[in-house]
Amino acid sequence: MSMTSRADIPNIPDSDGYEPIPGNDAGSPSLGFRTRLSFTWVGLAMLLCWNVFLASSYSNVYDDPIADAPRVKTYITSTFTAVNLFTILSLNYLPVKASYYNRVFVPLSILTIVFGLLFAALKLAGSMMRNTYFTAVIVTASLIAGVCTGFIQNGVFAGLAMELPEAGAYLMIGQGIAGVLPAVAEMVFLFLSSHGTLDSTSMYFGFACLTSLFGVLAFINIGRTFPFIRQSVSAPGLSDAQTRTKAALVQLPYSAFAIVCTFAVTLSLFPAFTSSIAPASGSALTGGYFTALGFLIWNSGDVLGRTITLRVVDILSHETLAIASVMRILFLPLFVSCNVRGKGAIFPSDMYFFMVMFLFGGTNGLVSTASIVKSGQTVAADLKEATGSLVSMLVCLGLLCGSLCSFAITALFST
Repeated sequence: MSMTSRADIPNIPDSDGYEPIPGNDAGSPSLGFRTRLSFTWVGLAMLLCWNVFLASSYSNVYDDPIADAPRVKTYITSTFTAVNLFTILSLNYLPVKASYYNRVFVPLSILTIVFGLLFAALKLAGSMMRNTYFTAVIVTASLIAGVCTGFIQNGVFAGLAMELPEAGAYLMIGQGIAGVLPAVAEMVFLFLSSHGTLDSTSMYFGFACLTSLFGVLAFINIGRTFPFIRQSVSAPGLSDAQTRTKAALVQLPYSAFAIVCTFAVTLSLFPAFTSSIAPASGSALTGGYFTALGFLIWNSGDVLGRTITLRVVDILSHETLAIASVMRILFLPLFVSCNVRGKGAIFPSDMYFFMVMFLFGGTNGLVSTASIVKSGQTVAADLKEATGSLVSMLVCLGLLCGSLCSFAITALFST
């Protein structure tokens, strides 16, 4: 992909946007605090919609959340991942002029509007927004969110992160926060709703709307600090993109398989199937708290797995990662031994379920991140850009395969 070089961009502001690194004669910029915070918030907003849809217990919109929430989450994940993959493929291969600023700003604005409309609909027409009607609305919202997220991912990683490498670290921090924040917010709103007339689901989407709005404002600050990101650049043609992608894939057969398999296994079970697991008999946790806490624990394990990757990645081979990705299938019987749909458990303990969730999240973070890091270390320098696009597509492919498999697994254990 042809990108404008920072050396060719005049008048980059010497303000809070960046600070020269002492001793660096080339004047390479180090991002200032406000800009680091802005990139972190954009990373949060980029994955917020995905986590918001999945972390909610939907306790106020379904007559039987334990039975209905897992089903609607399979619809959401399948719709979101399918349109997200299609969007990323289209943006990578279509030979168009790319305005990476607009590919982030416009979708972030649309997501803010979508969350605002969901909040308004639940507040003004709460009696109608239930069961089947709510399912249709939320799946439509996930379709729009999948397209928007694809544009944001392309604009952020193909545009911003290439021109400002340091920004990538703060974007990843924001993505980690996006996994934890919705679960914490869900538990807070469930607590408030249990002590008054507050509708936890509507307030949950109101919170998501405000968070996305701050993401828009953060990106506006980035655009003002670095005006060069507003420039349009030429994207590669289909033939050149396919050639580079195939060359990268040939060098990464095991890592490519590990990435797809890891995310496929994860989404086959989490969150659709795991949402069907009820608290153990006599538990102090209600269904809504139990679901949100499980989501929080899974994401905490995922963050820990990502964090320790750099300490162990050098001792993990591509083949080992591929085998580990397949071995994660063994988590299925561990979850089945829990209280699925309240029908009894082999190990009747909430702590057992939370421990399995933590390990499931930890192995997801470790294996997926290690596979991605090893991919970047293995390929030739001239294929690193193509490898970045390939990894994005492999992640989306794994998520799509997993979301489709979740239908079968949820149906298999629904009786």
